[in-house]
Amino acid sequence: MHLLTRPAALLVFLACLVWAYSPARAEGPASSSILVVVEGLENTKGSIQCGVWKAREGFPNTGNFSRRVVSLSKAGPASCRFDALPAGTYAIAIFHDENGNGRMDKGLFGVPKEGYGVSNNRTYAMAPPKWEESKLSLKEGEKKRITITLRN
Repeated sequence: MHLLTRPAALLVFLACLVWAYSPARAEGPASSSILVVVEGLENTKGSIQCGVWKAREGFPNTGNFSRRVVSLSKAGPASCRFDALPAGTYAIAIFHDENGNGRMDKGLFGVPKEGYGVSNNRTYAMAPPKWEESKLSLKEGEKKRITITLRN
């Protein structure tokens, strides 16, 4: 005894074929991610503010970043992660927001009062970090891990 007639079996077969090759099931490009391990915390007050820039414009000002992740600081290295990034060139800037006001506090002559750092760890005492020295490349599907040491 057959459970399905030929036309019904053909219909089920075609439905399975359409489902298997439908655009909704097609896998797109593998997403990439960057895990940032933060070293050099002086204390565990406040949080770590992390930003990733896809373009030079605005880097490293905290108000113009492309994406922001806030990770609470803790004993030992803290970290923040950027997932589902398309392949490309990025630069990352972070700071230790010790007082929790959401912005980097600066002192005389604009020198940061809170710990800060950028990808590739190129920071200067009296000048902002440069895009060209901070940028990194991310390939399709790559899971990159970098370490940023805070300048305090």
